[in-house]
Amino acid sequence: MTDTLGRRFYVVNSIITKDSLPKIMNILVPVRINLSEIVSKNQEVIICWYYPTLEFLNSLPKKIGSEIKSELNNITNDSKGSSISCNYFEVCKSSLELNNFKLYPIPASSSITIEFENSEEIIGSISIVNLAGLKLRELLPNTTFMSGHNSYQMNLSGINSGIYLISINTKRGFKTQRIIVSQ
Repeated sequence: MTDTLGRRFYVVNSIITKDSLPKIMNILVPVRINLSEIVSKNQEVIICWYYPTLEFLNSLPKKIGSEIKSELNNITNDSKGSSISCNYFEVCKSSLELNNFKLYPIPASSSITIEFENSEEIIGSISIVNLAGLKLRELLPNTTFMSGHNSYQMNLSGINSGIYLISINTKRGFKTQRIIVSQ
């Protein structure tokens, strides 16, 4: 569970542990819960992250469950250029193709390493963004990403524990991936 900014990450009563979480991070389904609908006068919103088991997907309203199944199929089959819209998973919203894209360690604490390969030189930036879409910090502004292998170690000091997005933005598109920061 987290709040809408990705803070206060907890793993509660689950087969998922903090050790297994990095492997499945990009396929967890966020479910937003307004506590004011459950507990009167509490305006807090929490996000519960669920592993998309068949049982979970079948318990959702049919339209949402089928949309999530389609997106999940695109992610697990690494579909490129699919016409299915993307509403639930950041990884399939990305429009920038980078090969061998890696973020580590996850969970990260004081820094994270970002590695990727690209076919041609491009200019862009790398940012850390919260789940509400607010850019927290530009980690690497206006940089030329060289053709071939690129590797950058980013300082995360001052970023609270929680779930965030690493976003690479260029004129050719963008790539995002969820990360966990654990101080």
